[in-house]
Amino acid sequence: HIFAGCIGYSGTLSAIAVQVVTDFIYVFVGSALAGLMFGCFSALLFKHLHLGEYTQEHGPHLELAIFLIFCYAPYLMAESVDLSGTVAILFTGTSMKRYTFSNLS
Repeated sequence: HIFAGCIGYSGTLSAIAVQVVTDFIYVFVGSALAGLMFGCFSALLFKHLHLGEYTQEHGPHLELAIFLIFCYAPYLMAESVDLSGTVAILFTGTSMKRYTFSNLS
C-alpha cells in the first residue's frame, strides 16, 4: 500500500521519500499500538473474568475460544483500517505471551 501510493506521484524524489517514510512510520506505529491494545485487553479480560472456572465442561473450551479470537481479531481490525495485520499480530502475540499467559487456567 505504501509504495502503490507513489505510482503517478508528480513530486520530487525527496518529497516521495519523505512521504514513504512518513507512511511507513504511521502504519508501523499504528499497527503496533493496535496489537498492544488487544494484548493488554486480553490480559485484563482473562485476569478478571476467570473463564476457566465457569463449568468443568465448557470453561476450558470457552477460554480457548476467546483466546483464539484475540489472536485473530487484531489482524482483521488492522487490515480494515489499512494498517499492517502482520505487525499487529506480532505485537499482540508478544504482549499476550508476557501478560495473558499467566492469567490462563
